[in-house]
Amino acid sequence: MNQPLKVDVEIIEGHGQYNPFKANIAKENPPEIYFDDSVYNEELAEKKKDLNFAIFEIYCYAKKQKFEKVLDESKNVINIFFTSLYNAYTQKTGATKLKFEKVSHFVKYLTKNNKIPFTLSDLHNYLKKIGHFLSDKSNVKTKACNLYDLVSEFCVKQTNSVYHD
Repeated sequence: MNQPLKVDVEIIEGHGQYNPFKANIAKENPPEIYFDDSVYNEELAEKKKDLNFAIFEIYCYAKKQKFEKVLDESKNVINIFFTSLYNAYTQKTGATKLKFEKVSHFVKYLTKNNKIPFTLSDLHNYLKKIGHFLSDKSNVKTKACNLYDLVSEFCVKQTNSVYHD
């Protein structure tokens, strides 16, 4: 009754056409996210230029006392920076969106692996402060100046990290 079971090793190892263990192996050992640092650094440098230009434009609006425009441009500058970095990186690497389904997953990866000079908590605080400045009942000039200072601080920290890695 008990006869030895003959199993083709190639089939189990995946060299054959059928591997009943493949799904279990994939769940137990998910592939590591491959992150291409050279592409990331190249795209980061490009997006830093865009960020610096955006901050310069905001500064020009402030100098011309176009404070509503300062608020409009400043409120999304951090989100735009990370979204454009995410899009450029995933497009250039041909990375499927499965590695980083959302921009937030990408940002979490960057913070966790010290690819940016911020913690996730730092970024949440920036966004919270932006919301606070926008909802503040003070005059538009004060709000614009406070918001400009905040996004400028973000830009300076990001810029310094690019050149000191």
